[in-house]
Amino acid sequence: MVDDPGKPLETPRVEPEILPPQRGGSPPRGEAWNKPVNDAWPPWESQGTRIHVARIGPFKLFLWAFAVLLVAASVLLLFAGALLIVLPVAAAVIAGSIVVARLRRTFRR
Repeated sequence: MVDDPGKPLETPRVEPEILPPQRGGSPPRGEAWNKPVNDAWPPWESQGTRIHVARIGPFKLFLWAFAVLLVAASVLLLFAGALLIVLPVAAAVIAGSIVVARLRRTFRR
């Protein structure tokens, strides 16, 4: 889409409506409502959220890496253990099916 420099800009037809933020439910009309603003804050209003983002030092980084490595090793050991259980079972099923096929052939005659 190419802008035409000779064409005037289109102005909006209506102004955007600015809505105030919604509050969670209706405010209670008890003691806190009648107290002065400086004494007690209304319990339904948010006092703001503070988020503290700290830098990760080398020790914390090492601990996080160790935790991730520990979880990965646990999952790997779980799968290795499952494989060590499944392989002999599969070998027994295959060997059993070969033995049963030989016995069928022997008893059919």
